[in-house]
Amino acid sequence: MAACGDPAGSEPGPDGGPADATVRDGALADGATCGEAVPGRLVCNPDDLEYLYTVDACGNLLERDTRCFDPKVCEEDADGQAACRCALTGNLTCRASDGSFANSLYDDTYVVRERACASSRGEIDPADLVETCGFGTVCYVDDYEGEGHVPRNGGQAFCARSLSDDDSAYVDHGCDPAFDEYMRYPTTLEIDCRCRITSVSGSAANAGSASIPVDPTTQDPEAGNPKGPIMNCAQPGRVDSRPWPVAYGSGPVFSDYNDGASTWYGAEFDPAARELYAVVNWNDPEHTDISSIVAWNVDTKDRRVVSGLLPDSVSGVQAFGAGYESPTAFLVDAGGDTQPLTGVDAIRLGPDGNLYAASRHEILRVDPSSGTRELVWRRQEESVTGEISATYGQCLRPSHLGVADGLQLESASFAVGPDLAFYRGFRDVRGGSGVLRVAPDGGTCEVIARWNGQGDSAPDPVDSVPPPADVGTGYLPNPITTPVQGMLVHAGRLYFVASGDLVALELASGARTRVDDSDLPYPAGYTAMQWDPEREVIWTAGASAAIFGNVIVDPVTGQKERIVSDTGRQDYPGMAILDSVYPGGGSAANTGGGATSNNNHTQFGGVVVDPLDSDIVYGVTVVGGLIQLELSTFNNYIRSWGQH
Repeated sequence: MAACGDPAGSEPGPDGGPADATVRDGALADGATCGEAVPGRLVCNPDDLEYLYTVDACGNLLERDTRCFDPKVCEEDADGQAACRCALTGNLTCRASDGSFANSLYDDTYVVRERACASSRGEIDPADLVETCGFGTVCYVDDYEGEGHVPRNGGQAFCARSLSDDDSAYVDHGCDPAFDEYMRYPTTLEIDCRCRITSVSGSAANAGSASIPVDPTTQDPEAGNPKGPIMNCAQPGRVDSRPWPVAYGSGPVFSDYNDGASTWYGAEFDPAARELYAVVNWNDPEHTDISSIVAWNVDTKDRRVVSGLLPDSVSGVQAFGAGYESPTAFLVDAGGDTQPLTGVDAIRLGPDGNLYAASRHEILRVDPSSGTRELVWRRQEESVTGEISATYGQCLRPSHLGVADGLQLESASFAVGPDLAFYRGFRDVRGGSGVLRVAPDGGTCEVIARWNGQGDSAPDPVDSVPPPADVGTGYLPNPITTPVQGMLVHAGRLYFVASGDLVALELASGARTRVDDSDLPYPAGYTAMQWDPEREVIWTAGASAAIFGNVIVDPVTGQKERIVSDTGRQDYPGMAILDSVYPGGGSAANTGGGATSNNNHTQFGGVVVDPLDSDIVYGVTVVGGLIQLELSTFNNYIRSWGQH
């Protein structure tokens, strides 16, 4: 008896080929004799795969012929000829064209049947080939066995992508198995920017292409895939200055606002219109401290100017919305130069469906469809203008001269209540710091929280005005002169931010309480605040150093988590509110986040959660781009951008 292979597992092939006399479809071939071995033909006995068997022309097994040493077993090829081959494990594995481990998106890789002792290199047996993974896909095995993880494709090799949006222009340009976690946890977004961080390697000259796999700068497949860097992942300077191979949204080019100094503020989401509103303050040689309200449709990605001017670098300045115009400088109440909006640093969507825009001097009502502006309330100073009007109720600061001057208001400090009352923060040396409420018609003003008022000292002490009485009790900021900013009215409370603390003011009693975890160093943001009914938390965003918003806070328990990383997992083990899919935690702050990791930060821009999908949030970048971020993976990309 011959031995096929040896204990070490070598595999010499059998001599000879199939006999002429065989059984085909149950019929005996000419000249065949039952009971006689067909020369050169060996088959397998399903009950004894350790040996190859001879067979007669009638298909009857005769006797053992060749032994197969473990891990080899008898296996028949497509023609029914048996040989000793490495045993199939029942699993699928990956091979590349050169037989090596498969990790390329842009070269063919292969899903093959796995064998117990086969080398990972060498020619692929056509009989073992299950599927060819072409351009843009890669053979991948998700073999992670961590607690709670359900492996992709049941842990078997398959042709995979790191993103699941088949309609995306960049569906063929995701991540590859060099970034195992990104393959293991694919994104639902249309672009995967997690593996495209420009600080990773020396190829940063091509925007967004600094990591494996490269952007399609040298790829131009006939399938219509775009050629050129993926600008949606790139750094702000490149986003603003380099051509985009694919257009993302139509409408005005918001980068024109950035030709001079500009600051993007806040974010307010309209669930009915599916639009995100923000305000940009900008300057150019003809305009100073001018503001415009803009919008993005988060579904279509289209952009529009709601109200104000657009300094279009091609067509010239364009005006949107009619009605009231604000003074360019608030030194007079009437007359003088005006412009559509001046110094706006907060916008809110009212319960009546209108937008309300606030500066340190005015509150305006803006129709979100037409952009029409109406003045609702104005802060007045008799000492400056010589005029005080009964039309606009004032909360007055102490004056030993008897002059009626409104309290000095704080920037980025504004809320609209369910009854359309307006709330403003103030910080005034004479009048102290706190919160005032303006009636919906603008006719009356009331201080509902005050501390640290100093009064007004006169040259003759007899004429001095004593400090105003404190209003309300409880929390005091440190330092005491810290601005009162932010603001959100929810469930009978007014929430505001001071010293980075999130504070609740009970509207019924005036009591003030800090509601965020004081043991954690993460400050709350103050240009955009939103109640999340699903998680029952407040989203806060907007600060000079904000990467992508700031924190969420559970106002009942105080639990506070950063939006850009898995701090909840480390600070509240087993109880995190925001918790990514990554076993070791994730972040949109440094690497693996995508566009935010390439310095597309929001800073004073707002961040809001999508009410239709709590895993999706949107943010406004420092250059006026709309970012979409997937909380579970931290993947994010610039979803809307325009160029001339």
